[in-house]
Amino acid sequence: MIINLCVYSGKKTPYLCSVDIYDCFEDPILSRAEMFKPLLLMDLGQIEEEELGNHGTADLLELLLKQSQERTFLN
Repeated sequence: MIINLCVYSGKKTPYLCSVDIYDCFEDPILSRAEMFKPLLLMDLGQIEEEELGNHGTADLLELLLKQSQERTFLN
């Protein structure tokens, strides 16, 4: 469990700022809805290299990351 704690010892008291982390976002309602959803996972080991080649600007990085695990990038 993670517990967030802020200890304030400033001259101005009481502390006047919000202690809700979501208030730091432009859209607190959207951040509250999206913040702790499961992350998106791209398992490069499960994707064929031919398919990775179709991913546009990210395809080179994805191919290098995949091949770095397989040690085939020098081929």
